[in-house]
Parts: sequence; C-alpha cells; structure tokens
Amino acid sequence: MNGYILPHPPLIFEDIGKDTDILKTKDTYNTVKQEIADEKPDVVIVISPHGRVFYDGFNVNCGKNFLDDLKNFGSKVNVNVGIDTELSKLIIDIARKNNLIAGWGEKVAHDHGSIIPISLLGLTTIVNICPAYGLSLVEHYRFGMAIAQACQQLNKKYVVIASGDMSHHLAKNENDSSYKFNKYGPVFENLIQEKISKNNVVEALTLDGKFIEEIGTCALKPLAILYGIFDGCKINSSLLSYEAPYGVGYLCAKFSSTEKCETLFLKLKDAATTTINEIRTHEDEFIKLARNTIEIFVKYHKKIQLPIDVPDSLREKGGVFVSIHTYDSNELRGCIGTIIPVTECIGQEIINNAISAASKDNRFMSVIKDELENLIYNVDVLSEMQLEPNWHKLNPKKYGVLIRNNYKSGVLLPNLEGVNSIEEAVDIALKKGRFLPNELFEVYKFTTERHEISEHILLKKLKQY
Repeated sequence: MNGYILPHPPLIFEDIGKDTDILKTKDTYNTVKQEIADEKPDVVIVISPHGRVFYDGFNVNCGKNFLDDLKNFGSKVNVNVGIDTELSKLIIDIARKNNLIAGWGEKVAHDHGSIIPISLLGLTTIVNICPAYGLSLVEHYRFGMAIAQACQQLNKKYVVIASGDMSHHLAKNENDSSYKFNKYGPVFENLIQEKISKNNVVEALTLDGKFIEEIGTCALKPLAILYGIFDGCKINSSLLSYEAPYGVGYLCAKFSSTEKCETLFLKLKDAATTTINEIRTHEDEFIKLARNTIEIFVKYHKKIQLPIDVPDSLREKGGVFVSIHTYDSNELRGCIGTIIPVTECIGQEIINNAISAASKDNRFMSVIKDELENLIYNVDVLSEMQLEPNWHKLNPKKYGVLIRNNYKSGVLLPNLEGVNSIEEAVDIALKKGRFLPNELFEVYKFTTERHEISEHILLKKLKQY
C-alpha cells in the first residue's frame, strides 16, 4: 500500500505560470505517476481540502464522474475521470456506523486540490474525499480508518493522495507572494518534515491550533486522513522533494507499508486529551465558568447555577461575549454576546451567553458531546458604550464598534484577526446589522477585557518547537 502527500500549485501548468520555478515538484509528480502506473491500483483515493467542505461531516463524492476544470485560473486544463461509487457509498456507510457524519454534497467548481493531482498523475478511477473544517484531526484520522475498512471489505487495491500545501507565509519579500511573511512559517516547514520523516504521527497531528492558524496550511487534515488509512500498518516514509519559490511550501512525501503493527488511534486520542487538559490548567475563572456551563449543558441539557464562591469580578455588571473555538485548527465554533448587561452580574451573563454560543448561533450546528474535548473558550467583558462622532480615527485593535440607528444595530469586537482598519470594522458591523448602503447610523466605541489562553500557550509551545 502506498500513499503520498502532494501539493497543488496551479502555476505548475504552462498556461498559468512559469513551471520552471517549480521543477522539483513537477519532476516528483512524474515519478509518482510512473510508480502508480507500475502498481496498477483499482482506485486512487484523492483527498482535497478545496472541494465541497462541510463543518461537521466528510464529503464523499458519489457521482459517476469527476468533471472539473481550472478556468478560474485562466487555464484550459480539465479532467473527466470515473468515480468508484461502490467504494464511495461503502465509506459513507462505515463512517456513519462509527458515529461519523459523512455524505455527498454538491461539487464545488474548480477544485484545484483534486484537479491538479488527477491531471498530473493521469488518474482514471478515483474516490474523491473532502475533509470537515470543524472536526478535529483525531476525527479525521478516525475517518481514514473507516476508508481503510471499506477498501478491505471490497478487497480493493488502492493508492492514497493527500493533496495539500504547507505554510503559505514563507515569502519575506512581499512582491513574491500575496501572503504576508510569518516568522512561524519556516518553523512549521522544518517541524512537519521532521515529524513525517521520523514517522512521528502523534506529534504531527497534535500541534497547537493557534500555531497552525498562524502559518496557514491546508495539508494537515488530508494528512490526518492518510495517516488514519495507514492505521495498524508499519509506515515507511520518505521525503521526495521540497521547494517554496512563491512563499508557499510545496512538500512531496511518500508513505508505504507491507507490515502490520498496533493501532495508533488510542495513543493519538490520549495525546490530544493530554494536550487540551494541560491547556485548561491556564484557564481563569471567566473561561472556566464558560467551559463548565457548556459541558454541563451539552452533556446533561442542564443550566448550571452561578457558584456561590465566584470572585467579586464575576459579580460586577457588564456586557459579555462568549466565543468557542476548535483547539487544533482555531476555527470559530460559536459566538454570542450582550453589548449591555441583561442579568444581575457578569457571571450570569457568561452562563447565558455560553449556552447560546453553543446552541443558538445560527451560523453553526449546536455543539455536540463528541466535540467537547477539542474546544477552547474566550470571554470578552465589554466596557460602557460611548458615542464616537470621529470614529474614523479609532484603532480597531483597541476599540470595538456598535453601529446603531432607531431600527437596526450591528457590533464587532476589537482586535480581530484580519480586521486591519476601522473602516473594515464598521463595514463588517454594518453587514451584520443588515444596514442598507445609504442608511444613516451612529458609531459607538467600546473596549473589552479579553480572557483567553491561546496566545500564552502558543508562545510556550513555540519555544518547544
């Protein structure tokens, strides 16, 4: 059994970019193409992070054909290959029997994560998989185990392609890339190559989620599924090539196995649990109250009472926002808040808003029990609102904004990633409040006292890396 992790740079095609700049990757693709041809598999499993991706479930294409193109990149490249629908449907069935959500959603056009390896490798029959952006790497590993079980049940000879690029923040010269340089990007590149070459699966899949968000990679979830497919097998891995000509890491690696070994799943799960438990030792009383509220509500459908022995700071009055994030990918999972206090104290505001963030944020499904081990929490306590006529001078890192008129309102917290100007902040708040383009509004400013642990843990773990 063989598997590969391969990048998907559209610039590898001559009608898009200068392929001479990524010759190592192109040469590796040619080598892999020949190896797959020599192996003569029944099917190639292609895992792409850029197809139809669901929050809490895996997308398994059950159509008769995978038909797609790169027209959005200005290219004439197109593919039309068969899909092993029998295997695809069995993967869904086995995943569901193992309490994983899997199904078939409408295909996204121009899925370059699938098109590029299909085209360059000359594939003819595939299974097309998309990861779930809201599920943990442990769950992706477990889904890989379901894929392997389906292949074994149908006695399929298969090859696995995990399509993904490494860090997108490697270019120190801003003219070389549309992504800004991040000092942690090169750290990740060295780290992931070391973990792969040494077959250290557990450490590769338990990196800090804030760290992963900082470096910007789309490869870890496809890699987790690949590793899950190899569960119970002794893996031999080799790095085939690496280059980063445009500030994006293009890593090619091969995984093979001919021997059985013990499963790594329980070790991986235990390592993830140990990591999150260590993180929770840094929770303050605000975060701990939010987490306890959500865990009791999700597990037992009960609303906790505010403990008698909470500190005085939780008995003051104030508006509160509670936000939920996944630990291993730092994805937002829910956020609900009150801009002015509606209960007798901050502690009660946290309890009410934590439950709402877990169950009433209409952008997400309600949090379920299986997710709790992979969630971390932030609590923002808001200052009083102040009308600000000169809002154009505000710093969005320091001030949040409330946009209001007699009929509508929209709010945005301060210091949010990706919001670099006050104009951006106001625009987002206007959209959240569903304001019309020419509608009049007033801007109120506020600050927040943020309770979070992710930055502290990130810095601590980076010293280890």
